[in-house]
Amino acid sequence: MASPLVRGTILLSLSGLIARGLGFLQTLVVIRLGGPEAVGLYRMVAPTFWTLLIVTTAGVPYAVARLVAEFDARRRPAAVGRTVRAGLGWVGPAGAAAFLGLALGGPLLGARLWADPRASGVLATLAPAILVMSVSAVVRAFLQGLRRMGSLALAQGVEQAVNTGFVLYRIMTAGPGQCPEELARTLALGVLLGETAGLVVAAGALRARRGGLPDEHPGPWAFRFMAALEDGDIPRRMARLAAPVAAGRVLASLALSLNVLLIPARLRVAGHPVEQATALFGQLSGVALPVAFLPNLFWLALGANLVPSVARLVAAGRQEAVRRQAGRAISAAVVLGIPMSLGLVLLAAPLSARLFGVAEAARLTALVSAGACLIFLRTTSVAILQGLGRPNVPVWTALAALFADSLLVWHLAARPELGIRGAALASLVNFGVGATLNVLAICRLTGLRADLRAWLVQPVQVTAAALVAAAGGARLAAAAGTSATWSLGLAGAVFLAGYALGLRLTGLHEKLGLGSGRAG
Repeated sequence: MASPLVRGTILLSLSGLIARGLGFLQTLVVIRLGGPEAVGLYRMVAPTFWTLLIVTTAGVPYAVARLVAEFDARRRPAAVGRTVRAGLGWVGPAGAAAFLGLALGGPLLGARLWADPRASGVLATLAPAILVMSVSAVVRAFLQGLRRMGSLALAQGVEQAVNTGFVLYRIMTAGPGQCPEELARTLALGVLLGETAGLVVAAGALRARRGGLPDEHPGPWAFRFMAALEDGDIPRRMARLAAPVAAGRVLASLALSLNVLLIPARLRVAGHPVEQATALFGQLSGVALPVAFLPNLFWLALGANLVPSVARLVAAGRQEAVRRQAGRAISAAVVLGIPMSLGLVLLAAPLSARLFGVAEAARLTALVSAGACLIFLRTTSVAILQGLGRPNVPVWTALAALFADSLLVWHLAARPELGIRGAALASLVNFGVGATLNVLAICRLTGLRADLRAWLVQPVQVTAAALVAAAGGARLAAAAGTSATWSLGLAGAVFLAGYALGLRLTGLHEKLGLGSGRAG
């Protein structure tokens, strides 16, 4: 039977894949039937909404998930209840204040911040969702901490299904020639209804757990809430855990803003006109990077499971198990990430041309995809550090990676022979520096030995051998007169079989915990 870590990762991956598919279908139908103007109106207000949501939650969901996992492992159910109530005590009032701010300040933002005054009406429709999403984030963090990934995946799936179903129903029944502002409001209302449905499902799972949250403090809800706030240790620990996560999100937002300013400016120094510099930046940010991040859905799901899993082991004092869990996760990111990266490189041209309609971005997409395994390793290592209760470490490593990225963009993107490829190389260095520093920190904190042979040398050797076998299979298929599609399919099958065989022959499957019945 699969371990909770593997089972939870599969559930969240499938749920995320379905949600993304429904979201893509929704966008496709809206653009085809209503035109891009409605989507543009909605996305005009979305950055403001999501930025305010980050400020409202301020890393509290991570802190709740981490502490719930720890207290549950120590069999302290009352502390679990106080943790969730303390989290709700923060995000509830903050979400209500954000809702009022958006509802009352929408007209002012529409006049001052956005060029289109219709955006303020869309924001007013979307505003209540910030309160719902703030509360939902804490409830889902509770489920994550208890490793109730089935309930979490169900809430995520219901949320997107209700959102997409409502939007498609409204569009189909309204017919052609709809007002773009009304369509944008429909998109915003779909988000609100979907999030509400997801919260109902998550809250139902919360209530189903032993009748709700256990509590040491009898009496009415207000009394219990005040008692929870008076418990000084839990709020202080929540603040220490949440602050670095909030800082990391702010840093990520600043990094994105810096790239928006720096990369086009350095491309203009390289001799590209303004329009061409903007188009090249669009190829990197809108095509190459999204393709490289496509498989990260799986690693985000793994990370969501790693945080409570590692936290439980730390709380139980099982240091050897912590090292084993961290080592397996790092090995998985490398061993499974390399073939994923290779697959993205091979699919760069069709993905760029058919999915995004930008065929000229194929070479840039292939370049960035070659280092996609570094993205997966960074995502995994951040989750391990968060599970260890050290969320401050990824903030500092991200700062170092951002410095290296900006320095290389400044020098490489301005060189005419490199241009946007220099910026792409800088992004790969960013991923690599962040991942490497995170892994070194994990080794230092847990006592894990950095196994370069298993983490780097052997995976590269296995990949090279599998590639040679795949190339041979493709040549044999071509010599037999099969079509290019069949030859490519055969080459892929030979590569996967050869890679799996190589993992077993080198013993790397043991590093992943696949050598026995236990997944650890």
